[in-house]
Amino acid sequence: MNGLKIIRIQCNYSVGELAAEIGVSRQMISAWENGKKSIPESRKMQLAEYFGVEPELIGEINEQKKRDIVNRTIYRWRNDKTEHFRFKPQKEDAEEPVIWLEKKERKNTISEELHKKKKEQKVLLERMKSQADQIKGNDINSRIASLNRWNDYYKLCADNFEQIMQKELHLKMYYFYKILEMQIVLGEVLGTADTMYKKIEEASIDDSVYSIERKFIKECAQYVKEHMKPAMEELEEANKEFVRQKEEADFFENSKSGPKGL
Repeated sequence: MNGLKIIRIQCNYSVGELAAEIGVSRQMISAWENGKKSIPESRKMQLAEYFGVEPELIGEINEQKKRDIVNRTIYRWRNDKTEHFRFKPQKEDAEEPVIWLEKKERKNTISEELHKKKKEQKVLLERMKSQADQIKGNDINSRIASLNRWNDYYKLCADNFEQIMQKELHLKMYYFYKILEMQIVLGEVLGTADTMYKKIEEASIDDSVYSIERKFIKECAQYVKEHMKPAMEELEEANKEFVRQKEEADFFENSKSGPKGL
């Protein structure tokens, strides 16, 4: 495996950004990382000095050295336009290193992950808008009533998350997880919880500090189902009665028109 590529991604440099920093082409960086060209010793020394690592970590490395890279203390380097990281402080007296608490080994730079998440957010918001736009009704009042229900639900979500952001730093994630758990309770009731759990695991939300309490979710979902059962049974009976009355009305209407074809 290539140490330069691992270091570049950990430090949030795109191929183009790193190429510009050390004065080579993007193609040259890619060739070094893909093993198509060997890295000259002078460039190894330059890259090692730039990132704050040993020169032997710039070329091909083994699994142990890779673990050494991804577990190292890393420091934030900022300017007006970008946010990068290196394995040495930006100032000699810096006392605030950045240590990754999750996703130690990255497949993409943080900037690429951020761009991906923004696209996901845009798709989600468009999906929510589409759901509201698809509401149909027999008349305008019915549509307004349906939109009111959607708006109330979305406003409740937005208000809750707004309140979370106003909490003290150490409480924010706790409240976030509690709201997330209640959303999963709804998923348990609707039968979509497995999909929600999968998305949480893929996003690495569940960790050793803030964990999803699945037992609590199961118990809440069971309580909701029991609470809903009488109402659902009444609705089912009402629907059956509606269907019966409609069939009778249709039969009566057809009988008034007489046999067809005469």
